[in-house]
Amino acid sequence: MVYWDESASSLKTYDETHYCNELPDLETDPEQTGVCCLGTGVPVFTTYTNCPGFFVPDYISEAYGFTGVDRLKVCGLPTGPYNSDAVGPCCVYNEKLDPAGINGEIENQFNLGSFGSLNPPLDINFDPENPLQCFDNMAPDECLAIGYGNEDLFSSFNEFNDYMPDPDPDSDPGCGQVNCINSIFDVGACCDGHGNCTEVNQYVCEETGGFFRGKGIPCTDTLCSGGTGACCTFGSCVDGVEADTCISGGSKYAGKSSRCSTTTCPVTVNSSYMVVGLSVDFTIHMVRFF
Repeated sequence: MVYWDESASSLKTYDETHYCNELPDLETDPEQTGVCCLGTGVPVFTTYTNCPGFFVPDYISEAYGFTGVDRLKVCGLPTGPYNSDAVGPCCVYNEKLDPAGINGEIENQFNLGSFGSLNPPLDINFDPENPLQCFDNMAPDECLAIGYGNEDLFSSFNEFNDYMPDPDPDSDPGCGQVNCINSIFDVGACCDGHGNCTEVNQYVCEETGGFFRGKGIPCTDTLCSGGTGACCTFGSCVDGVEADTCISGGSKYAGKSSRCSTTTCPVTVNSSYMVVGLSVDFTIHMVRFF
């Protein structure tokens, strides 16, 4: 979790008392539009905007066979998934193995391939040469539980394998589709609504009126300008609109495979974050996620 420091023009982490491993009390309401996976083994029903963890919209839960109250099971458990198909890549950073920190210093993403589900997740054996690793086929809660309440470990669940927004056919599924350095920093693809894509922090993306496509999700040639997805017009959202139709009509396209249930249509844009024709170098500090 981060906040914007206007005086320093940088993203800052909250102090120890505000880290995400000390979660606020969340009300759970089965009538809400999805499930929030928190890494605690106790997911809650809530909305996309109110979820501090990994949000799963109802259409995904139902596609995996979970309906009604059982939608909570889409998060799995800290020990593994309820449905072996409801899994995806998990990026894990071990700070103890990298005392110098990864603020711009790691040049290579370490992708160790598929290890399958680990049970329990805290039994992971880290390679001392690789403080940043990606593990395939983990449930959301299984992944987030690795870093929950642990001062040395940071974990980030990227997306279910079946719902990567624009998978690269030339890369392996799962870990091959994500950038773990970006994921740990809460950075991912941001569609500006006009067909362009940049990789920035979620907060910056949404403050500039963009659509954040997920932590660790890379920009591709067609992610923000191809396929069909959510189309925003004056704050209203319509699903299944072709990119060209949405953009040429003066509306904002949230990106390929986007859905209104996980899209916040911008009404106003904070102009203080708008930079035209410039490359912005943000100072990003380590963010502890669970």
